Amino acid sequence: MNYDKLLMKIGGFGRFQKRMLALLIIPPFLDPMTSYMLTFILGDHKHRCQMPNTMGDQFNSTLNMAANISECFVYQNGSTTACKEWVYDQSQYTSTLISTFDMVCDNKFVRSHTMLCHYIGIFCGAFTYGMVSDTLGRRPVLTTALIGMMLPNLIRSFVSSLPLVSFLIFANGYFSMLVYQSGYILATELVDPSKRVFANFAYYFSFCIGEYVLVIFAYFIRDWRILGWSTSIVVGIFLTSLLFQKESARWLIAKGKLSRAEMILKDIAKENNASFDVDIQKIKVDEKHEKVAFCKAVRELFKSKVLTIRLAIFMFNWFSISMTYFGITMKVGNLGGDVYVNYLISTSAEVIALFICLYVVERLGRKKIFSSSMLICGIGCLCTIFSSLYGGPSLHWLTITLAMIGKLTITVAYFNIYLMVAENFPTNLRSFAIGICSSSGYAGSMVSAYVGDLGVLVDTKFGVALPLVIFGAFGICAGLLSFALPETKNMPLPQSVQEAENISRKQYKEGGSILYLKGAESSLIVTKD
Repeated sequence: MNYDKLLMKIGGFGRFQKRMLALLIIPPFLDPMTSYMLTFILGDHKHRCQMPNTMGDQFNSTLNMAANISECFVYQNGSTTACKEWVYDQSQYTSTLISTFDMVCDNKFVRSHTMLCHYIGIFCGAFTYGMVSDTLGRRPVLTTALIGMMLPNLIRSFVSSLPLVSFLIFANGYFSMLVYQSGYILATELVDPSKRVFANFAYYFSFCIGEYVLVIFAYFIRDWRILGWSTSIVVGIFLTSLLFQKESARWLIAKGKLSRAEMILKDIAKENNASFDVDIQKIKVDEKHEKVAFCKAVRELFKSKVLTIRLAIFMFNWFSISMTYFGITMKVGNLGGDVYVNYLISTSAEVIALFICLYVVERLGRKKIFSSSMLICGIGCLCTIFSSLYGGPSLHWLTITLAMIGKLTITVAYFNIYLMVAENFPTNLRSFAIGICSSSGYAGSMVSAYVGDLGVLVDTKFGVALPLVIFGAFGICAGLLSFALPETKNMPLPQSVQEAENISRKQYKEGGSILYLKGAESSLIVTKD
């Protein structure tokens, strides 16, 4: 018997699955509380030079008003001297990594280097997750990753060495990716196919709730060290939930651990008031993924001009999406105004995007939503030129509004691009295409560490809008290129290079037939006659 059919027989979304899913949405809830904390602890911290020979200098002191000092220089007796000590504004942040390690003036690029460590950690986590999870199992990896996500966050609160802090930020990024991926796979394998969309929706929605909780913590705790160990304590408390989490029965069967799998399946049947009368030896898991060597995949792909161009378009789009998404999300503090209000709006935009993807994409199609999202994001971000150049401080709210429109639409595009890449390439090249395109996305996130800080690092007439202008230019270019991609709504997945090349042609559309089977074992069968 096929595993998915067995799952529907013993309850594909019964009491057991609902209880396990309630536990599984805890890890994504905890993830942003440690990884997205960098938005606040690396946020722009106002500063100025400390006045010479002055003790207890305050940022807004009356002496400062009369002194010839700036953010980076002291003007005294007709000479200009670069300052070596700074005073930081305490109105928004009490203490940050910026103020602790003086990441200002000549050292201001250090903040971007530090953020880059986080993205490199995420890349390494994504690169190694498949091997680690398939070897050790979903639950052990999730448990280890949660501990690994908590400890670096806790330890760095007591560290005074910047290289060590940077390494701990890398470690936190690495384990945060393992936490998200392992929990996501567990949630997907927990329920029957008809409920996977809901499970994935609940999983990501929990991530957004974690972002809301983070901003509450950050608002009331303005010291980065206290914020670090406070959120670590929350993660530690919720670690106990993993004591009640079960391993994936699908993974156990795939690995031949049949006795443990049988125990879990019997527990599922018992809690769902169903009977389990199947020989565990006869249960099959559909894990047939045709693997192609990298060099062979490259040769086969480049034989097709159509697929080569399509891959290049997807790579550029994924790069642009990641750069824009992380550039706005993690650098929302650089936009000016109240960083906490900005972050709340940014998170709310992400939630709205989630509901748009859930209810609109299947109705209107992938290409229409994707292309329009990229173009709207690009136009919105690019329009900040006018509010920045001609509006001044009075139109700063408009700059933030346009940036949040960009955040909403780029999130919609982010959700769609995974599905579009999978549906545009044949079976033997699908994993290769997703891997190459997602790698370009990780490159985009690394670039965002520097592009997102350009408004602070480079003094131009665009001000804080400079990164948004760059995001907008990339978004418009990527959106226009995406019009060359085919629509794949209700299309059978291509099995060969020829089918993938002809995916947008009329004869291929008519060749696919869709059959819906109603009843308890409802499923979607796509055939190519």
